[in-house]
Amino acid sequence: MKKIYTLTFLSLSFNLFSQDKNFLQNGEIISSKIIEVSPKEVKYNKFNNIEGPLYIEKKGNISKIEFENGNIEKLDLIIESNDVSIEETKAFIIENINIYGFEEDSYSHPYKAVFEGDFLRLIEMNKKRTKQKNSGILFDFSNVYKFQKVSKRSDDKAFINIFVSIQESKRRNTWDKHKLVMLVKGHEKAESILKALIHYNKLLSPQKMVEDKF
Repeated sequence: MKKIYTLTFLSLSFNLFSQDKNFLQNGEIISSKIIEVSPKEVKYNKFNNIEGPLYIEKKGNISKIEFENGNIEKLDLIIESNDVSIEETKAFIIENINIYGFEEDSYSHPYKAVFEGDFLRLIEMNKKRTKQKNSGILFDFSNVYKFQKVSKRSDDKAFINIFVSIQESKRRNTWDKHKLVMLVKGHEKAESILKALIHYNKLLSPQKMVEDKF
């Protein structure tokens, strides 16, 4: 009887660890069995129902995949692909800034990102993200002067630095050069947001691409 229990335990342990994991951009982790990883999508069955329905997730919604053999594939770079549409890029930027982006001084001042047409507005929120502290700044990412490297700190803080046009006066429709400094929680997330903004700039200005100063 003891041997049967031991075999059962070993079988359960093997099943527990021999699974793939999808790490979504929103923080959710899905235990799964990966069926296919294509240039645009990841197809999988949920681990608790291997014989069940096939799920399809866009790569832009996944930050990384941990395979059962221990290999890890990071998927944030998919945002650089020319196949990623402007609407998908906008959705990626909004989702990631709204979770990981902060005003440069403190994690107590998170950003809310919204698009007004093709312009990006960053609004400073209160610490709980329940109330706006100001009306925000409107950015024109079709007119970027310079993207700088992500500035990484040892405590997992990172800073994005971009010289970009902002709306100085709505009434007069005047714009001015501005240095956007965004505090981001997580080095990888900062890299992902920066890549998305670079891709967005290229989608808006295909004839006027900013030279990456990397």
